[in-house]
Amino acid sequence: MSLRDLLWLTQEIKEIKLYHQRRISSLYTGQPSDEIIAIAGRMFGHYHGLAGTNDIDMLKEPDLWLDDVLSGMAEHANESADRVTFKPLVIEIDPLGVHYIDVLFGARVYIHSGQVWSDELEYDLDELQMPDLSSSTLFQDSANLVRKAVKVSQGHLFVTTPVLSCAINVGINIFGECLRIKVLPLISKNYHQKQ
Repeated sequence: MSLRDLLWLTQEIKEIKLYHQRRISSLYTGQPSDEIIAIAGRMFGHYHGLAGTNDIDMLKEPDLWLDDVLSGMAEHANESADRVTFKPLVIEIDPLGVHYIDVLFGARVYIHSGQVWSDELEYDLDELQMPDLSSSTLFQDSANLVRKAVKVSQGHLFVTTPVLSCAINVGINIFGECLRIKVLPLISKNYHQKQ
């Protein structure tokens, strides 16, 4: 039996996933609920984080990485048959964590003292250009992994995008103090003018 045939994904697990999805959908459409909705996420597989630093790099060895993720899911799939707490089965594509966008703009991302850091860009904020995604190895490798993950999921597993941090976080990562000095006062001024 191959992990990719998803035979380990029982009908009960599929039904409970739909049950929880309906509950969440009801909550977001404003329907009253007499129950608390609890979600307990879990990362499957062993190799997440900064691309290039793991034994299995999700971008360079996507099939091997997906097999590792599916192995973890299959091992813990029975936990998802919980009618009280939603424990979704998710293929989490996070090659650079919150620094994904930083790399697309050209920032160097690395591990320092056990933490992932990014260097500020060498140019000024007003020189920032749209990244050329067609020539970005990071973007192309990520898109390849997403396509493979969607195929593997067969519509039964969630597949995430890389972490698409908010513009303020990305701006601080790649421009540091420059952003705080130039942009945040403008945002504050515009906000107060609208009030």
